[in-house]
Amino acid sequence: MDKSPMSFRAEREISNESEISRRSAPRNDNPETLVIGIDGGGTHTRGRLAAARGEMLGSGQAGSANPHANGYPAAQTEILAAIQRAFEHARIEKQMVAAACLGIGGVDRSDERARLTEWVQTVIAPNAQVMNDGEIVLA
Repeated sequence: MDKSPMSFRAEREISNESEISRRSAPRNDNPETLVIGIDGGGTHTRGRLAAARGEMLGSGQAGSANPHANGYPAAQTEILAAIQRAFEHARIEKQMVAAACLGIGGVDRSDERARLTEWVQTVIAPNAQVMNDGEIVLA
């Protein structure tokens, strides 16, 4: 059965309204289905919140996450700020997630990775990988 242009347009508008209302409604995703990716460099930090199945839900930015530039506390603050903004963008309450991968500028030695990994597993995700930002690629 052929649809008239008017009915097609009406269906598209209804679909668009549903999409807008879905995006504006706060989400309550299960933390076991959420993952975080961080690209933390010397000038800025980008965070991505995604569903484990691959759907990007939110993104956020913050300042430098290089612990050699401003110290570990400042780097951790910027990482958390990028994550908070990603959760806000996704309209999901900030929470621990299932897994996280962080590429952080200046983190080259195993002791640096271990220090940040322990912190990440405590405040961001129990399953975490921390590496130098040159080792990651974020879409």
